[in-house]
Amino acid sequence: MMIRTNLYYIFFLIALTSCGLFSTRDPESPDSDKSTYIPPNKAVDVITNFKNAIIEKNSENYKSCFLDTINFSDKRYTFVPSPDAYALYQSLFDNWDLDDEKRTFYSIISKLPEGTSPQLELTNYDFFDQQPNSETYISDYKIIIRHNIQGLDTAFAGTLQFMMIRNPSNSYWYIQKWTDTNPSNDTINATWSILKAQFAN
Repeated sequence: MMIRTNLYYIFFLIALTSCGLFSTRDPESPDSDKSTYIPPNKAVDVITNFKNAIIEKNSENYKSCFLDTINFSDKRYTFVPSPDAYALYQSLFDNWDLDDEKRTFYSIISKLPEGTSPQLELTNYDFFDQQPNSETYISDYKIIIRHNIQGLDTAFAGTLQFMMIRNPSNSYWYIQKWTDTNPSNDTINATWSILKAQFAN
């Protein structure tokens, strides 16, 4: 009887451990906690995904907003920095590509304190030069990055312009070219280009 009881306990313990009740979960990566990415069937969907990726700190969704050579073998993403940033960081921006874009964004969000997200405002925006496979979006922006790094700016403002194109094979839209310019009249002097330069290394 004692042997039978002991066997029951052994089988019970084996069943308990095999079902994974006491196993630990692998931690999620910092950019997979939340995602509201939608298929970019329209140019405006790209803007929605772009804003959400920044607020949600999702580097994969952020990268998906931009043209990749996987989608277009004959075209590439380009970034044109604000003139003041280019004067200071010419060598950095001369070779800027999609990998730099994603790596820098990940660097930015990794420097934010836990529970803190970027704040992004897009105002005075408009779509123009609308064609079946291309559109241009322009907007004033203000982005706040509340990092804890001494000596670096936390507020950035300016005007961005996205030239977006549609991939005929899947009908999805992507940002092919991002042009950044200084604000015409704002108390914030640093542009998004300066933000990228600060965290590019």
